[in-house]
Amino acid sequence: LPAPRPVPVHGDMHLDQCLLAEDRVLLADLDELAAGDAEQDLAALCVDFRLRAASPAAGDAWTEVVTSARRQAAVAAAHPRLLSWHLARHAIDKAYRCAWRELPASDAPVARLVGWAREAAAAPHAVAA
Repeated sequence: LPAPRPVPVHGDMHLDQCLLAEDRVLLADLDELAAGDAEQDLAALCVDFRLRAASPAAGDAWTEVVTSARRQAAVAAAHPRLLSWHLARHAIDKAYRCAWRELPASDAPVARLVGWAREAAAAPHAVAA
């Protein structure tokens, strides 16, 4: 993995943390704000979008939307290997939380999340470095 490039990160990024105010998006629940990899929040959003999608393939478009938006707004482009690592970590973390909370019908989402983690760990995502 590349050398750390710490930037401020939300630390618990998902759609429920975003508030729409006129033409801006505001972030809520900043108790996990820290210095870290920008790819951490990007990966968390990608996993959240993908999990909310009806099928695993439907989330792929969201991943590209999020990474494209980040490329336009960010100072530095996402590193593909680092993004893949964070995608795998967030998918496993989300799978654990779904299983731990024993959400109704959590078997299918947990299996999907573990599959995504395997995919992310197998090969870096196509994100401009």
